Amino acid sequence: MGMMADGVSDADEWGGSNNDIEKQLASAYIHKGDRTIKIWDVATGKLLLTLTGHTGQIRGLAISSKHTYMFSAGNDKEVKCSDLTQNKVVRSYPGHLSSVYCLATHPTLDVLLTGGRDSVCRIWDIRTQTHVHAFLGHHSTVCSVFTRPTDPQVVTGSHDATIKFWDLRGGKAMSTLTHRKKSVRAMTLHPKDQQCFTSASVDNIKKFSLPRGEFLHNMLARQTTIVNTMAVNGEGVMATGGDNGSLVLGLGEWPQFSTITNNCTTRFTL
Repeated sequence: MGMMADGVSDADEWGGSNNDIEKQLASAYIHKGDRTIKIWDVATGKLLLTLTGHTGQIRGLAISSKHTYMFSAGNDKEVKCSDLTQNKVVRSYPGHLSSVYCLATHPTLDVLLTGGRDSVCRIWDIRTQTHVHAFLGHHSTVCSVFTRPTDPQVVTGSHDATIKFWDLRGGKAMSTLTHRKKSVRAMTLHPKDQQCFTSASVDNIKKFSLPRGEFLHNMLARQTTIVNTMAVNGEGVMATGGDNGSLVLGLGEWPQFSTITNNCTTRFTL
């Protein structure tokens, strides 16, 4: 089933070059109930586009920094590539045996990474749709993944409470971090200082170094929510989203946090 566009589809308001899309699309909202992807203008809160086509809850979303592509995945086992200049699906990547939880695009290669409930991280050639590698080794859902231009080029986190570093060329695990006692639900890599990353679990947020994965310190040891998503911007401000609806912001080197539950600068109304 193809992904169709509803809502605003005027070319003057949506589409254009990749730089135009980056300015218009600062975030995309995945609405679990109606299985749609809603794309917003963050500055105004205006709904730009609604994409439909997934037949199950949508769990992962990734935007290419090199192309005008958006990748989505979910409980329907589908991985879809939408061209945002055409507002339609142009490719799909079949192969996962169960729900797909996370996606990431490589910063320099035309490669897509997907992880899911089948405990596998799969590597795809974006253009040819070729299944390049299946990273095997986790014993439960792969629910977070990020990639970087130097080794380890692929890092995955799983409900089996481990983080694995992978050799992208060889398709094998390089090392496994076992500092966690509970599921690794989210990870993020600093966009500028790519020598460290953070991972979130039920009990706390931990910071690790790269490329060796040394544990540095706990960043939020007394959290009161399950963190399911996290991101950091170029200024070092980290945001985490919890299952209680809270947004937590960390500043500077991330030792101090503030929680936002009701106040926001822009509201997105469905």
